[in-house]
Amino acid sequence: MNFLTISHEQMQQLQAHQEASFLDRLVDFLHEQFPETADEPQETFRQALTELIERSESWGLAAEDEIARYCVTAWLLGVDFDQEFPVAADILGDRVTKPQQRSVQLLDWATELFRVLEAAE
Repeated sequence: MNFLTISHEQMQQLQAHQEASFLDRLVDFLHEQFPETADEPQETFRQALTELIERSESWGLAAEDEIARYCVTAWLLGVDFDQEFPVAADILGDRVTKPQQRSVQLLDWATELFRVLEAAE
């Protein structure tokens, strides 16, 4: 039997490609959903998203959709939302709830916050 052997270097290259691909798709998604993001200097915008991805991972979010919800919430509430809003930190810090559910709860909370604020106007 012949087995395919993938070297550590090849795995690192594959991972780097996947991360770059995700970042490209995340940038495109945010441009589509929030057209004003296209006005941001692209290198600065991409760097900010890279930092947000790292922060989302520090909360235990790993799947692309989980990370995307975190980044959308950051765009809506500000990049430090997880430090400025105790509810967000509570949702993200709940290690009993699965990351997928926490990311959905986070975006639902942010959406509800905007709904309440809009109704108060």
